[in-house]
Amino acid sequence: MNDSILIVGDNRRTLRALADNSVDAVVCDPPYGLGKEPDMAEVLRHWINGDDHDATGGGFMGKSWDSFVPGPATWREVFRVLKPGGHVLAFSGTRTFDMAALALRLAGFEIRDTVSWMYGQGFPKSMNISKAIDKAAGAERTKIPVGDPVKRMIPGADQNETGSWIKDNGREYQPGIEVAATPEAALWDGWGTALKPAWEPIVVARKPVEGTVASNVLRYGTGAINIDATRIATTDPLGGGAETETRADQKGNEGWERPWMSDPEAQAAHAATVRANVIKAEALGRFPANVMLSHTEDCVQVGVRTVASNGHYPSARPGTTTITTDGHGGQDDLVERFMTGETVESWECVDDCPVRLLDGQSGISKSGIAVKRNLTSAGADQQIGDTGGASRFFYNAKTAKGERNAGMPEGTVNDHPTVKPVAVMEWLIKLVTPPGGWVLDPFAGSGSTGVAAANLGVSFIGLELEGHSAAIAKHRIEHTGTTVDVYGKAEL
Repeated sequence: MNDSILIVGDNRRTLRALADNSVDAVVCDPPYGLGKEPDMAEVLRHWINGDDHDATGGGFMGKSWDSFVPGPATWREVFRVLKPGGHVLAFSGTRTFDMAALALRLAGFEIRDTVSWMYGQGFPKSMNISKAIDKAAGAERTKIPVGDPVKRMIPGADQNETGSWIKDNGREYQPGIEVAATPEAALWDGWGTALKPAWEPIVVARKPVEGTVASNVLRYGTGAINIDATRIATTDPLGGGAETETRADQKGNEGWERPWMSDPEAQAAHAATVRANVIKAEALGRFPANVMLSHTEDCVQVGVRTVASNGHYPSARPGTTTITTDGHGGQDDLVERFMTGETVESWECVDDCPVRLLDGQSGISKSGIAVKRNLTSAGADQQIGDTGGASRFFYNAKTAKGERNAGMPEGTVNDHPTVKPVAVMEWLIKLVTPPGGWVLDPFAGSGSTGVAAANLGVSFIGLELEGHSAAIAKHRIEHTGTTVDVYGKAEL
């Protein structure tokens, strides 16, 4: 049975309660530091001297804890408690992930990769340059109303019983067209200062291994990532992941005869290896990428649909026997799987959903080409790849509307401003946590990492600065049926 522990307090202190080399993985959502950017020379002086920089001023939604990214001093404590080869997966902001990665490097971690999580539901925070010029000149702009007034959400807005932000307790906003009041403002009409946020980077760092990766894995159970547990689900009959020789592999080798081409035994062994790879990909899914896509909260799955087959009728004569050791049966079964097509989810997506946008850009296409394989005595043409939009190559996770408040006592809501989808956290935990391992979140927040760990049967340690957020995390994790031990004061 998995354990779940929450410790309330500043993690620079509470981390000291954990033993050296005691956790297997770290999956966390640290502060992004989206407030006013401090003097970076001062920050670096603090970091070089071994201290974290406590910036002043509010961060996201005015939260002081989000004033700046965690520094090397915090990450050095994480480094100490993490086993050699253990991974850190840390969310960060697009404006500040360079500093987040630098802090990890200065603490001793290796930066292995960055995962791009695309969700498409952020709202732009851009200054209207034309309006700012008119305001500085003291000129009043003319506004032509368009449509009805709407209520605006303001900082500190309340949440309703579902956790959605209430937008009718602030000022009214009248949509419309503003006309520049000065020639200078007219010249800069349509210019701003920021793009709409639609993705977040997840820094993939690793504590250096002792010796080789293989020896480290055998000693500590850490150092590698779990590819098979995080493959992207697919209904593609051929799996899309067979390890076959590609045209790129063949380039430069024209005229070179591979040994198995003239050796029947080697040829049979090669065919069996290829088929085994196909079976594995077929069962587990596509190789995981460093890009994740999420439908927005307003997208709705409306059912499933069948799309065109990814292959064509095999050239083997009806009645001939295909390789049957894979458990898929003979020719009739192969034909059925090729001709039926595949069943995929059907969604009604909002305009800014990244899944919809990516598929709209890529269009619907088949991946791969038809190739001849010696899988039967008669041979068979097979199409490698499948049909669909480009989004099918990446993991798709969606936050359920009631997910943030599951387990909350009646009359209360999860009011944490940066709740991450549990499905995303589950995928990340599976990627870097060995079976029976412990996952640590030094910035537990409202407990999405703990909920994901409980769902997966993984033991969890969460450190949280605020007792209020820790209490939310406790209720959410306990809703999974997991008992949570809390150290420190946690109350709503």
